[in-house]
Amino acid sequence: MTLRQVAIRASTPRSEFIGSPAYIADLVQRWFEEEAADGFVIRTTVPHALDDFVELVVPILQERGIYRTEYEADTLRGNLGISIPANRYTKEAITK
Repeated sequence: MTLRQVAIRASTPRSEFIGSPAYIADLVQRWFEEEAADGFVIRTTVPHALDDFVELVVPILQERGIYRTEYEADTLRGNLGISIPANRYTKEAITK
């Protein structure tokens, strides 16, 4: 490859998740509804892009009922419905 070809390949966006907030929300919704994804990793190399996603795309997804507005519990374990295992050290200390 020439230096120009390398530069073009490195600087050309490859993701289809580039566009207006409504367009991104449409893609996320389509992938979610078609079970093409069960979650997304938001990665960016552009300053403030994560803030833009949270402030512009997430509200659209919340209006559509795809993204939560509240959580049931205060912990990840609670939100996943996983019970808290007994602490083997505490349990032994109580029984002795």
